[in-house]
Amino acid sequence: MAPDQSIGRRDSRALLDLVGLLYDAAADPRHWCRFLEAAARYFDAFGANFIRYDPDDSRRSLALLTGYANVPTEVRGERMQALIGSRTVDPRLRYSFAHPNRPFHCRQILTTAELHASVAYREMLQPFGVEYSMMVTLPETGAAFSGLGFQRQAEYGEFSPSDVADLGELVPHLRRALAIQNRLGQVDGRRHDAYAVLESLPTGIVILGAGGVVEFANGSARDLLGRRDGLSVEAGVLRAFRRSGLDLLTGLLREVAEDGKQRALAVERPSGRSAFSCLLSRLWQDLGEGLPNLLAVPRVVCFIGDPDRPLETPAEILQRLFGLTAGEARLAERLVAGDTLAAAAACLGIRESTARDRLKSVFAKTETAGQPDLVRAILNTPAWMAGGVMKNTGFFEPEG
Repeated sequence: MAPDQSIGRRDSRALLDLVGLLYDAAADPRHWCRFLEAAARYFDAFGANFIRYDPDDSRRSLALLTGYANVPTEVRGERMQALIGSRTVDPRLRYSFAHPNRPFHCRQILTTAELHASVAYREMLQPFGVEYSMMVTLPETGAAFSGLGFQRQAEYGEFSPSDVADLGELVPHLRRALAIQNRLGQVDGRRHDAYAVLESLPTGIVILGAGGVVEFANGSARDLLGRRDGLSVEAGVLRAFRRSGLDLLTGLLREVAEDGKQRALAVERPSGRSAFSCLLSRLWQDLGEGLPNLLAVPRVVCFIGDPDRPLETPAEILQRLFGLTAGEARLAERLVAGDTLAAAAACLGIRESTARDRLKSVFAKTETAGQPDLVRAILNTPAWMAGGVMKNTGFFEPEG
């Protein structure tokens, strides 16, 4: 027996709850599942699906299916892929793409006989117990599109005109939610790319909020902070060791945040090894064309030089930048790392006289005169950046 069509779907508050869940999903894609489950209950559907497909940008593509828990994930994935590719053979999808933004249920456009005669019904619907469906397709730029659909089994009866009308009420909110998600996705993408660049640098970089709270630390910074030899994170706050016990870092952070002038600090180390050199600089949150948010708390970025970490300039990159041979590039790499010519020769297993001959060739190709000039020339290129930590270990970044 079909359920009472008047239950639930006449409740405007329930429909508003669905709208709220839509905007939650726009802000956090993990909430699409909650929206689909609630919408399936609202429409007395056992299953619901949401597809966002962009053949030109896989990061924007998303396919979710709820109500098919007894179907293996691999099979569900295959079904969604088949659904995306069946727009020319599925009569429901042909109609949906021909009438974008217009919700409908299958019996409004097809007779039972026509639907049952279709390949889509026999291969994609019937095997999963789907007899009735309701859907809407929203075109986006180019070949991209989004689609929202609901499915019922035979015993629940077909969707009603009031179901279609309620789905129509959701359509403008769905479009706005997708536009919001687009915008947030672009912002998140730029933010992730910016952090990925910081992550690749060999210089330690820590971004600090109010009171020295660590908001981000790149791989090089995480490495030296993990040693707890002069710099460490205590209760989420960056701390600097001093034998005198005087806390200079907190005061310097406050000064940099207030006046925007850079400050430098040498951080002593309990191990007695060479001090870390820190440079503090202010980051300000601007709105629009450099318009400062006067209520924002400026952040401070701390650049940390690690004397225990030699600068690395991969030989392959030096070969391409300066036209060096493999042997010449390896020699230049060792000199940039701080080796003397004798030490570099020993490391490379060559005579010092051979190293001296190669160095003359390196000077000629790099148009430098002397080792200090050579090191300066190499460090003025992006080659040293390739020595950064490139492991996918995740950023030191709080939730939120």
